[in-house]
Amino acid sequence: MSNYSVTAPVSTAVEQYYLPQGQIHLNLHQQLQLQLQLQQEQFQHIQQHQIQEVQTHLLQGHSRTSEITQVYADKPDLLQLVLDAKVAEDNRAYEVERRIAEKLTLESKLLDLEILREQRRIGAGYATTIDNGQEPIYQESTAKKRGRSLSHAEVMEALRNKIRAKKLGGEAVVMVSDNAPEKSAKI
Repeated sequence: MSNYSVTAPVSTAVEQYYLPQGQIHLNLHQQLQLQLQLQQEQFQHIQQHQIQEVQTHLLQGHSRTSEITQVYADKPDLLQLVLDAKVAEDNRAYEVERRIAEKLTLESKLLDLEILREQRRIGAGYATTIDNGQEPIYQESTAKKRGRSLSHAEVMEALRNKIRAKKLGGEAVVMVSDNAPEKSAKI
């Protein structure tokens, strides 16, 4: 496991973690897979660390409670006040831990979003294997959509030229576009 924080940019972490180990030329698909793998390793490490902290905290809390009851056993009013204070302290600690867990969940989702944006940017058409209980994300290339919008613009221009030609009563020459050969129409 690496020593990189969760908030470090994933691409930088991937370059520093994997490239010194001999992988010099990575394509974008491999980079995204490595980013995902690094993110999952970091998330698992954080989860294991948090579980250990909670177990330690529970053991310490139990021993502290038994110590408190032994010390204040002969003073029930004072025992009640001390136990109430301990409950309030435990609730504050729980809230802090809950906020940390929510923050880590949000950071994980932000990393997922960053990977998805990168997939969309490069037009990758493969599934991510993010283990978050959701279906894999399939990103379709946008080339077909762009092609349709370009052909639509050409058709609309041709129709405008035909209408102009009808009004003038002659031959219409369609302007040459970047994607189509020159066309002319007799009306």
